[in-house]
Amino acid sequence: MYFIFIAILLAFLTFLNILAPVSGSVTVTPLLAGLVGAKNAVAVATLFFLLTCIPRIYLFRHYIRWDIVKLLWPVSIVGAIIGSLIFTQINEVTITLIIFGFLLWFLYQKIIAISQKTKQEKKPTKHGVLFIGLLSGGLQGTGLAGSDLRNSYLLSKGLTISNIHGTTALIGASTFLFASAVRVHSGQLTWEMAAPIFALFPIIVTATYIGRHVTLKLSKKWQDRLALLVMVIALFALIATLYGELMQ
Repeated sequence: MYFIFIAILLAFLTFLNILAPVSGSVTVTPLLAGLVGAKNAVAVATLFFLLTCIPRIYLFRHYIRWDIVKLLWPVSIVGAIIGSLIFTQINEVTITLIIFGFLLWFLYQKIIAISQKTKQEKKPTKHGVLFIGLLSGGLQGTGLAGSDLRNSYLLSKGLTISNIHGTTALIGASTFLFASAVRVHSGQLTWEMAAPIFALFPIIVTATYIGRHVTLKLSKKWQDRLALLVMVIALFALIATLYGELMQ
């Protein structure tokens, strides 16, 4: 019964994440801790996020921005490698403040774009995508949430939520597949831990399908509102993280 309760909550969060792509580490990881224990939650969460990327790649395949993927994909992988080697030595408060500053700027850009009478997509620049890909990949390489930074940047440039899912699911799947393989090799992720997560896959697919259907029905106005909500939630999550780090 407890597993069913956790499965329903995770399905609901997967559905919400399709409507408003917020970092799952804020909500999903604590739930998984209740399922497999706090010690194993991070390793299991990596596999869970990998599974959520699979249906998103297929269901949002027609919305993939390949011009962005070609730039974002390789540099994100390089960033993840760099992050696993270097960023772990940087003070977490400093990293959080850097992310907070970027998110504030992206939020400002999105508000300005929405308020303009003539709305045009402000296409992501090559250098902007490379920089954000490197930084977000580096954060994910340290085990921190880099998706909020990447998604907020793309949302601030006028991409729809459907574009976000199609484009970033490929990058996320690659990152989480690599991380899961490393954890399996190191013994941090075992079959006994992974089995309950694989059992959730049909629920993940169903929740993603329903979320996609609802998302495609949303008007551009409501997609803009959800984009702002994503950024605001990400900012509040960072504030909470920063407060916790300062109180340690």
